Amino acid sequence: SFKGEEQSMMLGGAVHYQTADTAATGVADLDLLLLTMDFTAQFGGANLFAALIYANSDQSPGTDPGAWGIVLQGGWFFSNTWEAFLRYEWSDTDTLATSDIRIATIGVNKYMHQQNAKWSTDFGLAFDPVPYTVPITGWRLDSPGEDHQFVVRSQLQILF
Repeated sequence: SFKGEEQSMMLGGAVHYQTADTAATGVADLDLLLLTMDFTAQFGGANLFAALIYANSDQSPGTDPGAWGIVLQGGWFFSNTWEAFLRYEWSDTDTLATSDIRIATIGVNKYMHQQNAKWSTDFGLAFDPVPYTVPITGWRLDSPGEDHQFVVRSQLQILF
């Protein structure tokens, strides 16, 4: 929220459940449960965000892995159009050889014409090996024994 805006709070959540019963030989039945809860507070020049994510894929026959994730982020406008932010992410996936991954990110946003255009730059540091990757995030899959990967990202977002 920009400086001088009214305070607000939002609470959100979602549930997704999916089942696949197969009669094919060698194909596992699957029950998939995804849950998320998030909270946002805006204080007229500062903001806080928190999210909790849970996923469980129950394969029969097979495993019953559950994965947890947490995202915590805060931002503060140090001028009318510049915002600094700090984010912490943690996840624990039961399905991978490495258990936890912790990532800290610090960055700045420059807003132009309110939120019609935003330039964002951040620096992220993974304290643990990155066991999976999503190409758009900039993180790469770590080889065994590697850790402390970092990324520097910059982007321009335009709303029209």
